[in-house]
Amino acid sequence: MVKLYRLGAIALLSLTTLYADDLGVVDIFSKSTQESTSASIDFLSQSEQKMNQLIIQQSSPGVYNPIKEGLQGDKILLDVNGIRMTNALFRSGPNQYFSWIPRSFVSRIEEDAPSRLMLNNSMGGEINQVLGVDASHVGFNYSTYNRGFESTASYKDDASSAGVLWLETGNFHDTHGEVPHSDYNQKAFFAQSDVLEGHEMTFLLSQSNDIPRTDHYAKEDPYDYELQRYILLSDAIDFSTFGQLKLSFQNFEEEIQERQGEVSTNNAIYGAIYSYNVSDNLAISLSDYFEDVSYNQSDFYYNTLNLQGAYEVSTNTLNLLMAYTFSYANVSGDISNHFLNHSGLIRVSKNSWYLSAVQGHRFPSIVNLAKSIITEKGIDLPNSDLKPETSTTFALGYNDDTFFFKAYYRLLDNLISRKLLPEPVGGVEAYQTINDKSGEMYGVIAGSNYDYKALKTSLYLEYSYGKTESDYISKITPFHASLMMQYHNVYAQHLYGMKSDTMSVGDQHDIRIIGHNSGYNITNLGYRYQQKHHELKVTLNNLFNKEGRVYASSVDWPKRSVSFGYKYYF
Repeated sequence: MVKLYRLGAIALLSLTTLYADDLGVVDIFSKSTQESTSASIDFLSQSEQKMNQLIIQQSSPGVYNPIKEGLQGDKILLDVNGIRMTNALFRSGPNQYFSWIPRSFVSRIEEDAPSRLMLNNSMGGEINQVLGVDASHVGFNYSTYNRGFESTASYKDDASSAGVLWLETGNFHDTHGEVPHSDYNQKAFFAQSDVLEGHEMTFLLSQSNDIPRTDHYAKEDPYDYELQRYILLSDAIDFSTFGQLKLSFQNFEEEIQERQGEVSTNNAIYGAIYSYNVSDNLAISLSDYFEDVSYNQSDFYYNTLNLQGAYEVSTNTLNLLMAYTFSYANVSGDISNHFLNHSGLIRVSKNSWYLSAVQGHRFPSIVNLAKSIITEKGIDLPNSDLKPETSTTFALGYNDDTFFFKAYYRLLDNLISRKLLPEPVGGVEAYQTINDKSGEMYGVIAGSNYDYKALKTSLYLEYSYGKTESDYISKITPFHASLMMQYHNVYAQHLYGMKSDTMSVGDQHDIRIIGHNSGYNITNLGYRYQQKHHELKVTLNNLFNKEGRVYASSVDWPKRSVSFGYKYYF
């Protein structure tokens, strides 16, 4: 059971009771409301959002990166409609791929569905974005801190839906002034139909052009995204008692201008997932993703195969869930390698308490295996002999109508990270992608959701710590908190993040991070008006004009600014 209080440009999504007979999906979208997440994390909102046990961080203007229990980037599994979006070209650290799915086309976001959690590459859980539009509408959003204008339109009937998005922003304005080369743009089109009985067909196109590198200390050497394009075409075929088959085609394309010239990447991905319920307690699934990768003037083929079985049994008070996955990956072309791994999950719950142990893995990506790009930070050298990363996570949690709590401890082996070599290569600093020996993490997440008459409140607290300097463990603020309040149509949000004293190898040599690693203490205030066909939102961002930085982001918090939004529903 999940509550949703929509706070204008900020959506308050909070986990309450996790019932023993409903452990299949931790769904952070209310099933009892027709509201969507379209305004919760849009490209004009402010630098960090909280959604249950998930953080959405703005790593650059217009670019949003999910962080889950201290992990981010390619360490967590991103799905779209249950189809694996994470692929052989995903980069580590705060990356941009989550942004390729516009929030206007997302009906809900799910976390940790066991049927998919162990099915694909994942070290820290799964985030599934379910596509859809809430209603037919036209609308726009405008923000003064980057002169950002976002226009949207959608159509929905009983059998089909469609939407378009057009986003253009100017340079980002923070407490230091205007950030050069920080403008952003995106165009997207979405369509979905189940007119053909037993089929749900989906098409999504999202594209950005000419996105310059973003920071206060930009050097003459360019590192600009001249093109980013994502295409999804899928068909979910329901065979009733004979299971379900999902067929998909995805295409990722990037063109990056950097020191050596233009680096072009293209990845065509053909996917198939077959799921079948053997009985009320036992389910099996088989997936295969074949990737045809062109990366930095080299060609690769990356095939991943997963076979999973999941067993679940419940009594009046106790629920037991177990899953096992066999995974195999083969890399061919300009690099030849293969990987084999086993994963498992066991989770026991009683009333509002649950206890779980999960072992996950991540196969090295083509970027890890074959990277050799020179930027202003130096040269990254390839390493084709990397091993898969593995993680084992133990968690204890509690959820009821007003309070949620989770404590976890994670062991990591064969961590993939960047090592700064003692000697330059070609006159520039050189990094080698390597397998670190091991690491460990632990963290606590707690919060409460309390309503008193017309006043709705939500408090979120998270602390995470990693005993290693690996890039992805040291990329987030160790402690952060969020307090959200709504009284009738007025809403307020306060965000706090402490300064981080631990930096990854990359951040220790990044003047953008060192110069602004100060934490944040931000207050936003807004008003939302609704009347039948009309919705109007006004938000005053950074009310007290505080300076701050989302750790590992390339942008500071915007200075005091105003955001407007209007939608007309028909």
